[in-house]
Amino acid sequence: MNRKYYVVLIMALSAGLLSVGCSKKEEAPAVEKSLAADANLFAPAAMPSADPNAVAVTVNGTEIKQGEVDMEVGKLMMRAQGRVPPERMMQMRGQMVDDVTEALVVKMLLEKAIDEEKITATEEEIAEGRAKVAGMLEPGVTLEQQLEEVKMSEEDFRKSLVLDIRINKLLKAKAGEVEISDEKVKEFYDENSQRFEMPESVTASHILIMTDAQDDEDAKAAKKAKIEELRQQILGGADFAELAKEHSDCPSKARGGNLGTFGRGQMVPPFEEAAFSQELGKVGDVVETQFGYHLILVEKREPARTLPLEEVSERIREGLQMQSQQAAVKDYIEQLKTEADIVYPEGSGPVELPVLEAPAGE
Repeated sequence: MNRKYYVVLIMALSAGLLSVGCSKKEEAPAVEKSLAADANLFAPAAMPSADPNAVAVTVNGTEIKQGEVDMEVGKLMMRAQGRVPPERMMQMRGQMVDDVTEALVVKMLLEKAIDEEKITATEEEIAEGRAKVAGMLEPGVTLEQQLEEVKMSEEDFRKSLVLDIRINKLLKAKAGEVEISDEKVKEFYDENSQRFEMPESVTASHILIMTDAQDDEDAKAAKKAKIEELRQQILGGADFAELAKEHSDCPSKARGGNLGTFGRGQMVPPFEEAAFSQELGKVGDVVETQFGYHLILVEKREPARTLPLEEVSERIREGLQMQSQQAAVKDYIEQLKTEADIVYPEGSGPVELPVLEAPAGE
């Protein structure tokens, strides 16, 4: 995992509210993008340390116990499942423990700072924050249902949300407003032209009838017959999205089979070959992959190209502003740490929290 993530983790640990559900991106057969800042508020803890009551670090006389660290590490490990090989997960855990410990130290210092500066959260800000969190859930899942599932009370959720809002207001104030000139934007574009090279891509939907290793020939034949029947229904005028919602075995069924836009190398070869060669707007022949049988509907195809400056200038500007603001926040946090009395157990210590890189072309 890229340790740049842990700069964002500071924000997550301020209240644990960066995300409240699994990703809405397709996981099979598409390849999920790299880990992003969406730590799962509702993930259970993973493998604990030997002594959860051991002191991980003391901040201004207040102890942070190892059990608290383990809980946050567990959330990260849950997020990484399916994206990182199990053996790599265990190798990563030690670094996660160090980084999470440091992030909890920062959280405690920021909590002290917002109290000293008397930063509050308005009811309007709380309502907006609640709506944002609810909007990150899977379709059909309400925030109330998710809270009930994880046994989190409305009161605890509100406290966590309010803390998150207050800390973000503090950090935004410390980051300040940053103006990025057109010249700086063009300079970044010229120096990073390769970032804005976009490969050939397609936008497509699919219906999957899944097979598994236990299927005998009769079972596979029945599944293939089913998807052939669905194909005939679509050719006869049936709605692709509705059939996907009703029959597909892929999580994308919630979106009518929509996989979004993807480039070469993101799908398994048979699926990719069909998606990049099929006629637009028409359902092709049944495609078989290791996942099962697919019907693919290609809605759009874009040739490889380089994004022009005018198309990406605002994203570059926002990214450079964020980079500058994160540097200011990092300096502020380092100041808080310098002024605090932070004591680590013998043999451990702080880790550096690097600043995120400037924006890529995606």
